Amino acid sequence: MFRRTVAAVSSGLLAATILTVTAPHAGGAERVTGVVLQDGPGDVFRTDSSEEGPGIPAPKASRVDIVRVVVQHRTHAVTFRLRVRNFRPALRHDLQNVIDFSIKRSSGRELLADVDFTGRRRTGTIGLFTATGSGTHLACPGARVHSNFASNVMRVRIPRSCLGHPRWVRVDVQNFIQWRKKNFDQFIFVDNANDHADHVDELVITQQPYTQRLYRG
Repeated sequence: MFRRTVAAVSSGLLAATILTVTAPHAGGAERVTGVVLQDGPGDVFRTDSSEEGPGIPAPKASRVDIVRVVVQHRTHAVTFRLRVRNFRPALRHDLQNVIDFSIKRSSGRELLADVDFTGRRRTGTIGLFTATGSGTHLACPGARVHSNFASNVMRVRIPRSCLGHPRWVRVDVQNFIQWRKKNFDQFIFVDNANDHADHVDELVITQQPYTQRLYRG
């Protein structure tokens, strides 16, 4: 039997609700195998790419706005089911349009799974990269992404074999769009599904919030 418990992850005065999914383990103990990140609407931040410092709230940026993510560490894969308030393909003025899945593993090493919407595939192209240096691309033929713009839902599957069969993972999910106006001004929009905080000035992996450890179910 799976059991869900509720916890709150705080960032300043803001909090994101997390539902944890547990499964029985040897000796009668239970381990967390999945989480449901209830991010809610209206917590997107933006900045001018030439500026530094805190971002500006951009609650109307609905196509960046993640509202819910279900993460599960299954027997053969880590899966994500992500809902965006107004999920759409990349627009012509998008310089970057990427949903990032940062995955910390029990080995101590971190990997990045990116779904890029500015490439050839309208529904997104998934890639797996190392989190150090310039980010070496890793072969992962079993990685899958399915985007449904009608239902505002994207599903991602990353085989455990591509992750080195970790005992547990911790994940961070972030939507990032950079677009250019006609006058060549560039704006960056960011929403992190793990909390409601401003991460525009923190586009560094080590500064992102992560879930608790998710063990293989």
